Amino acid sequence: MFNWFYWHLTKEIYFCSLKIISNMEDIKTFIQSEVLLLAFKKVSFDESLMKSKLLDSITLVDLIVSIEEKTGKEIPQYLIVDDNFETINKIIETISSI
Repeated sequence: MFNWFYWHLTKEIYFCSLKIISNMEDIKTFIQSEVLLLAFKKVSFDESLMKSKLLDSITLVDLIVSIEEKTGKEIPQYLIVDDNFETINKIIETISSI
């Protein structure tokens, strides 16, 4: 009984996490929560992520993969530069251009 419940709960969480987001305000909030998970700091939408060294190259890749999975959009390699990922608002601007 417990195993079935655990499996069912895990399955629900997994499929909920696969839900594609298209609303930019929801994406902003999602990115903010991902930065909190990666950097252990809640940031505002205009706070520096790269120049402040809050994110490094490894955590940036983790963030990009999460964004691609959550939005269903692939971010082209030529757009993956520090300036495009400096703030959450800049990330949203970059994603909107795709």
